[in-house]
Amino acid sequence: MQDRYAGDVGDFGKLGMLRKIENTGLKIGVNWYLTYKPEEHGIVVRL
Repeated sequence: MQDRYAGDVGDFGKLGMLRKIENTGLKIGVNWYLTYKPEEHGIVVRL
């Protein structure tokens, strides 16, 4: 997920998928965290 596109059609699809899984009786846990882009902090990434 990206921080800039909250509430788009992809988010509703993910929510629907989680609801379907939960309806089977499984428990759902979501770990949501925000990270930063290394280049925004002066870190050079080379692969």
